[in-house]
Amino acid sequence: MEVLYDPTSRRPFYGGFMVTLLVVRGLLPAFFAITMGNLVGAVQANADLVVPLGLAGIVFTLLQVLTPIHLAVSTNLGSKTARLAVRRDYHRLYQSCGDGPPRKSETHKRSDNVSRF
Repeated sequence: MEVLYDPTSRRPFYGGFMVTLLVVRGLLPAFFAITMGNLVGAVQANADLVVPLGLAGIVFTLLQVLTPIHLAVSTNLGSKTARLAVRRDYHRLYQSCGDGPPRKSETHKRSDNVSRF
């Protein structure tokens, strides 16, 4: 049987996409300041406003659109990382925090102690 889906084949794409998204989001505020300066200079010089206003609009729109996209991609990446960490290191993580995963009887004892207060 042939495997049609290989999850490791998309890792370079995701890495490149995240780096590109971070770089673009980091540079956009500087570009926005530059385009607004060009727009103010064009208004003060009574020059044509089509190009400076168009560039300012494009940069402003990118600033507004890329924020939720970056948030969604980061949340997705974080949940995948957490799922992988839980799958691999669940018992080792709990053992490093104390006695290991809580047993069902210990959980009930703790909840009984809390309910008395």
